[in-house]
Amino acid sequence: MTLFDIEGEETPSKRRLADAGERLMGTHGIDTPSLQEIAAAAGQANKFAVQYHFGGRDGLIDAIFAIRMRHIVMRRQECIRQAEERGLTDDLGSLLEAVFLPMSEQIDANGHHSYARLLLQYTTRIGFDPHRRDDPFNARRGLAVSLMERMAALLDLTTSQFELAFSQQHFAMIVGLAARDNFAFRGHAILSLEELIDQTIAMTVPALEAAARFISRRG
Repeated sequence: MTLFDIEGEETPSKRRLADAGERLMGTHGIDTPSLQEIAAAAGQANKFAVQYHFGGRDGLIDAIFAIRMRHIVMRRQECIRQAEERGLTDDLGSLLEAVFLPMSEQIDANGHHSYARLLLQYTTRIGFDPHRRDDPFNARRGLAVSLMERMAALLDLTTSQFELAFSQQHFAMIVGLAARDNFAFRGHAILSLEELIDQTIAMTVPALEAAARFISRRG
């Protein structure tokens, strides 16, 4: 699902700028490409197009997250409905799939996971706060909150305890998507997205269960 495929009211110019910003900042770093370079990559004649449409770099990043999260939330809802239909709402792996699968579907026009790379750049910035209002993981709002609470309950953890344990696994999933692009670029054999999701869930479930046992022993 590219930025151009996600439903919304953004103008074509805003979509092109968001797409260019996601690709360039994800590849080269949040602060490396100039706003003029992003505008040029988006085919904008006005070198101040980013400032005009978004106010600046932070506004552009917020817009990218807003568009992406619109589709991610919708797909999470679909995954949860499917889990409910199959009677798997108490299955940790099925709930993890509702988190990981929508993220894996976010690609650019070249089929690359530019959004995952942008998240890596964003979340490793000094001073990053995952609980800020415009958190790209949507960590403390709506559906994401209920998912976190449900998974925490399955492991007999508080939500805050679960968030700490899960953040490492979520980060590993994003790294996996970026690494998959790198392997493909070098011509190496890669896992399909379905295989990557299955493998990640297979590693995440025991990791979270081990974290829960550790927290329980520690008291």
